[in-house]
Amino acid sequence: MEIQRHLQSAVADKDTAFGVNSDVVCYTLYLNSGIFIILLTIYCVCHYKTIADRIYCPRKYLQGPDHIPFESKDRYLFSWVNDCFSVSTETIKRKIGLDALLFLRFERLCATIFCLSAIYGLAVLLPVNYTSHNDGVRDAFAKMSISNIPDKEGKLWWHVLGAYLFTSLACVLIWRQVVEGNLLYFIIFHYFILCLLIV
Repeated sequence: MEIQRHLQSAVADKDTAFGVNSDVVCYTLYLNSGIFIILLTIYCVCHYKTIADRIYCPRKYLQGPDHIPFESKDRYLFSWVNDCFSVSTETIKRKIGLDALLFLRFERLCATIFCLSAIYGLAVLLPVNYTSHNDGVRDAFAKMSISNIPDKEGKLWWHVLGAYLFTSLACVLIWRQVVEGNLLYFIIFHYFILCLLIV
């Protein structure tokens, strides 16, 4: 009954931004957090008890223990977190391959861009949106969005500045990854191959 009430409150109306109100957002946050905690606990237990080694570490059985980048000496519930930060990039490249290294660098790049953008969003955009006054917005969730800023108000420039900062930051971090990882050769080579295929 409670779930049905929350789902019915998701129906769009003119008082909420895009038909989403704070009850639906909180309900979704609680549901997804619960699922995340359950799945994280299952993974930690499987890793700790070595229940699913054939799934999480198949190279150990297919190619031998030499192809495992790092095996922790101390196994406790969250030992895999320490292992993630202690493996060097050279070890990953040598034992797993360049594809895995590029994928992990891309994931790290995405996490860095997200964290830096979240700092700007929480420190600047959220207070700017919440302190604006739009008479048509009544829901607490909608007051934290850009819909709370009236059309002709100068506070919209903070969003434009954020878009420019986000784009510049992403370009700089991507270029840094290319230069640090000596990936310029690979990019030029793939671009050359792509140009040949197009012609």
